[in-house]
Amino acid sequence: VQIVRAQRNQSRTGFFINISKHTLADQAFFREFIDFMELNSELAPHLIFEFSQADLPLHRPEIASDLQRLARLGFRFSIDKVTSLNFDLDELHARRFKFVKIDIETLLAEKREKEHPHAIKAIRDAFFRNGIDLIVEKIEDEATLVDLLEDRIDYGQGYLFGEPKLRR
Repeated sequence: VQIVRAQRNQSRTGFFINISKHTLADQAFFREFIDFMELNSELAPHLIFEFSQADLPLHRPEIASDLQRLARLGFRFSIDKVTSLNFDLDELHARRFKFVKIDIETLLAEKREKEHPHAIKAIRDAFFRNGIDLIVEKIEDEATLVDLLEDRIDYGQGYLFGEPKLRR
């Protein structure tokens, strides 16, 4: 939060904050977290709360209610660790999910399964029509990047853009 406060007036940088399944399961803690975010709602344009696909039980009323409360404060959401492309895109849009991070291998498997050269672009377009940006993870070489650019993928992350380094 301190980093976001320090940079919020200087840039449009957004920070993805992972919310674990343990945080979601601890209703008392998660509600305290939401109360804290309510007191700091000016940070909403700079924070995106990210949930693993497997850990996000949107069908549970208490989780849906908590996310709705954060969304009313202006916070946005992301899903990562995607293993299945079976999404209800209308529901994700209605709940303020703005990003979905998908591993390049998951996308390539879908492309092979569909046997369609533009399958990745079609996936991207389906998300885009619902106001959701697709972020492709684990881009590790230039050839993959070129292929993704041809499919009009706007966002990516991976070692090609810089490996994590220990700072001393």
